[in-house]
Order: sequence, then structure tokens, then C-alpha cells
Amino acid sequence: MDYSKYCCPVCEKAFEKDDDIVVCPECGAPHHRECYETEMHCHYADRHAEGFDYKKESDTEKAKDTETSQSEDSHLCPFCKGANPEGSKFCNSCGMPLENNKGYTPYDRHQEENGAPYRNPEENKSDVNSTGNIPPSYSGFVLDPMGGIKPEEEVGEGVTAGEAAKFVKTNTPFYSRLFYHIGKLKRHRFNFAAFIFSGGWILYRKMYKKGALITAILALLLIAQMYVTVFYADVLVELQEIYYGSGGLFMTAETLGEIENFFYGLSLSEIIAFVTYYATSVGQLALRIICGIFGNKWYYNHCMKKIRNIKQSAGTKEEADAQLQTKGGVNMGLAVSLAITYILLTLLPYLFIGG
Repeated sequence: MDYSKYCCPVCEKAFEKDDDIVVCPECGAPHHRECYETEMHCHYADRHAEGFDYKKESDTEKAKDTETSQSEDSHLCPFCKGANPEGSKFCNSCGMPLENNKGYTPYDRHQEENGAPYRNPEENKSDVNSTGNIPPSYSGFVLDPMGGIKPEEEVGEGVTAGEAAKFVKTNTPFYSRLFYHIGKLKRHRFNFAAFIFSGGWILYRKMYKKGALITAILALLLIAQMYVTVFYADVLVELQEIYYGSGGLFMTAETLGEIENFFYGLSLSEIIAFVTYYATSVGQLALRIICGIFGNKWYYNHCMKKIRNIKQSAGTKEEADAQLQTKGGVNMGLAVSLAITYILLTLLPYLFIGG
């Protein structure tokens, strides 16, 4: 029998082909003859009464060592502790970026910085829904990459929270809880980022068709407003002087008479310009409110559709995971460019009014 994969229990040296080996007749433990004669009995003699089997226990230990070695070779996610192939940039379970330092987790960092251990939101069992699950609140700990949602929890038809997290990639705690509420509880919340940045936020989240349409409408409204500001600045400035000179909302009868005379003195083109200026302002505000109300629902539907399409077209789970992480995420470059352009266009009319 080949004992080269075993070690002598006395000297703990691996056996070689030409070694003189003595095998215990009771437990089957191999020894170097010299080592056996030194001890004058089997190294495991005190365990024979309990039915010790050297080969069986040795193989079990080797299997544990192999498993431990494989675990060390894999890249553990510092957030959810899921194992990932070495070289992975994002976790296959929760979609969070993988840190280079193994073993040091955000939970440890939270304890260092705050002097208290991290507590999982799911530890509070006081609020349980009819299905027996705990509906996570929107106010969770950001240290939990899934926002209290388990990766295998389904947040849409055929889509799990883990798959959604891989696709979203940015701000996954918030969107994991949000998708849970939309998918399971059929309710969503107002999105202030979509309200403030409107088309820019939608494009940032890679909803290109809808984002392009809303951005184009806002651009037209802004250009129309800027045109009025540039060519009818004197009309706007005169009205503002009358209005603010009277103390704003608290206008006197005399001020109302001045405003009435002001409008009677306008030409048709000036009246159209005045109405256009304020109508475009109202239109922009209305469109922003619509984006704020429906932005989260639009993004949820976008993610669910994209994830299902990727899963259907991908040949393997590994291929699907790779596509989820590359096709999802955000478009930061486009968002920054739009923000700068919008700020410049917004400030430009006020330069003409001020002049």
C-alpha cells in the first residue's frame, strides 16, 4: 500500500517509498519502524478501546484541510461573508465591491468608530407581516449592504434581491429595501434626487430613452425661458421692481393699480413673452414633481426588465452575474456633464436680468 500521502504520527514526517514501515494491526496507523520501536507500541494505543480507525480519521482531517484551503483561496465578501472566486471585483451574493483586505469588515470598522457592535435591523422582531417576514423599514443601517433583505428574497417576478443588488451596485441598501416595498408591498416613496435632477438622474441610472425625452423637454422649456429673459429682460425687470418694491405678497391697492397699468401698456408680443416665461417655469416644476413621484417606480421596472432579459439570454449563472455587474450601475460621466450644462444654462438668464 502506498503511504506517501500519510505522515508518521511519532516524528510527523511524510513517508517515502523506500521507508521501512510498521502498520498497527488494530487501527491501521503506519509508523517508521524506528519510531515504532522507540515507543514500543502504536502511537494511538490509548485510543484503541474507543474503536479508533487511523485511515478514516486521517482522510476526514485531510478533507477538512482541503475545504479550509479552498475557503482561504476564495475571496470572502467583507459585507455579507459570501465566498467569491479570486479576482472578483463585486460580490456574487450582494453585489457590493470587494475590498482587498480580507477579514476586516465594515462591521469591525463600525465598532471601532462608534464603540458599539453593529446590529442587524432584522434583530427587531416586533413588526412582522402576514407572511411571517419582517418588512424592512427605509431607515436601516447603511453598513448592511442589503438593507436587511436576504439575497435570496424575491423582489420582483423571477428576480431576487441579490440579483437586483448586483445590477444596481450604487446605494444598494436603499434600493434593496425600496424594491422589497414595491415588489412585495406595492408601495414606493418620493425620490428627491429625481425631483432635483429630473432627466439627469434618470440618465444617471441608465434609463436612457425616458431620460433623453425628459431632458429634451426640460431643455426646450429652459431655452424658451432663456430667450424671453434675453430679449424681454426690461419687461421682467420692470415687473419685478414694482412687485418687490411693494413688499412682495403684501401689496397695497396702489401697487395693484401699478401692475394693472403695467400690463395694459404691454404689446401683444410682450404679453406672450411674459406668459411664456412663467409658463415654462411652471412646466419645469411640474415635470420635476412627476419625476419625483414616479422616479423610483420607473427605476424598479427598468431594473426588473433588464435583469430578467439578462437571465434569459445568459447561458450560465456565472455569465448572468458578469452581465448584471457590467450592464447595471450608473453613468457618472453623463450625469456630471448634464449637471454642469444645466447649471450654466440656469445661471445665464440671471446675468441678463442683472445687467
